Amino acid sequence: RRSSSSRTAADLFSPLLRRRSLLRRGSVLPSSPLLRRMQSRHILDTIVETLSKDSRRTFIWEEISYLERWWRDASPNKQEALSNLIKNGQLEIVGGGWVMNDEANSHYFAIIEQVFSFACWWWKRFSAT
Repeated sequence: RRSSSSRTAADLFSPLLRRRSLLRRGSVLPSSPLLRRMQSRHILDTIVETLSKDSRRTFIWEEISYLERWWRDASPNKQEALSNLIKNGQLEIVGGGWVMNDEANSHYFAIIEQVFSFACWWWKRFSAT
């Protein structure tokens, strides 16, 4: 086995190339919507649990579409814990869009629509708090 300093670019990219060839053969995509939703749910559960235990910690979240899905499936206790984290400033929602904007190729109407969708969802959930 070569030392890490003598590795070539081909050595570094070979796992990626193998993965791409597997995907071309019809394997399940690792970035499928179901997998992303499951990962986001786990991330948000961990965030709520960890931040609730230590008030010195903070976290930022961007894509509200995943937060909305988590919110729908979360217990009332978890929803309350998330609301408290937002009120305490431990969890900050950034971007203000339903999904993260593509700054390189987005139309202003799409950005406005994203922000409006987020604002409507946010207002329904947190306007009374």
